[in-house]
Amino acid sequence: MRLLKKIRLFVYDLLEIYLPTLCLIVTFVSFIIQVVSRYIFRSQVAWSYELCVTGFVWCLYLAAGHAMRAQTHVVFTLFYDKLNAGWQLVFRLAGTLFLIVCFGLLAYPAYDWIQFMAIKKSATLHIPMNIVFAPFIAFTVLTLFHLIEDMVRHVREALRFIRTKRMKALEE
Repeated sequence: MRLLKKIRLFVYDLLEIYLPTLCLIVTFVSFIIQVVSRYIFRSQVAWSYELCVTGFVWCLYLAAGHAMRAQTHVVFTLFYDKLNAGWQLVFRLAGTLFLIVCFGLLAYPAYDWIQFMAIKKSATLHIPMNIVFAPFIAFTVLTLFHLIEDMVRHVREALRFIRTKRMKALEE
């Protein structure tokens, strides 16, 4: 079981940290090439812009899963913070379930659309558009996995909460 957890965390890190870092480096280098060629050599390099945009798309979609895993995404908790612990738990369960359903329903149509995009190619480098947008599938699947992990954690928390309430009721 420990080995599976280590493998899972390695795959998460590979897809959510290392690969987006590489994509960001490619984006940055192609951006610098673009700026140097445009303003120093007074000549535009068409492929650098395309590589910059593609690298940014890959970086964005792959790194977004890490925000979900690390719980560092933006949340608005103005009303949530005013609720008691029980209602907060109910809202966490309902919200996570809602997102699981949404991402579950999104997975196949997104895959189908991205496969359809294989007929188009980028203008300069002739990269098939299904490769350009492939990280969206990884984002969808990784986010779904993180949401399922969150749901398991919330259900365990709910069971502990119910047990605690039951024990308090029995003591009275």
